[in-house]
Amino acid sequence: MTTSGTYTYKEANATRNLGIVPQSELPLAESFEDNINPKLISQDLYDLGKESKEHLKINWQWVMSSTKEALKRSPLVATVKYADGSGILKPEGRHNHAVLVVEETEDYYVIDDSYWRQYKKYHKDYVDNFMELSLTFTKNINMDTNEFIQKYDTYLVRNSNTGAYGVVYHNSFLQIADDRKADFCLDRFARNYNEQKMITITDEEWQMLNKEDLNF
Repeated sequence: MTTSGTYTYKEANATRNLGIVPQSELPLAESFEDNINPKLISQDLYDLGKESKEHLKINWQWVMSSTKEALKRSPLVATVKYADGSGILKPEGRHNHAVLVVEETEDYYVIDDSYWRQYKKYHKDYVDNFMELSLTFTKNINMDTNEFIQKYDTYLVRNSNTGAYGVVYHNSFLQIADDRKADFCLDRFARNYNEQKMITITDEEWQMLNKEDLNF
């Protein structure tokens, strides 16, 4: 990152590569320049982030359909033109600020900002580039496969290690072979599943779901 900022996907990839630490371990500095200065981050914090990667995998994806559905899973990263105020904000100009969207109404998004006024309202036409992040536990897997299949019925399932895809239909987990992906897309269209609901899991979890080796 520079004083001119960075792209949200670069930030997400850096988080995935470096790991995460408790926010209490890295409080906001007194200046923007200090906040982005990597020399002020101790080796102990880098090591702590590296340790987190042994237990967690950070996933991200662009939200291409309904933000309302995505918000049911987690808050969303998004971009805005920075502004401040108590009303519904409609700042004109190039987006220059990343925020966290925590709520959606008919007319505006409620965002969690990193500045002194924490919560603000932005008109929906002035928020863009939505990104969803999630965590996948990579150790000590204790998956209840029956609960998973009931909870994620009709969801696409992505294997974070291999890139393979599956789907949950009617209490069964089905693999989607490469030569069946076109047929699967037509099937989703025929079923009128317009929302692209997807969850990412590890290969270890995939193997637990795939004990019957069923295919779409």
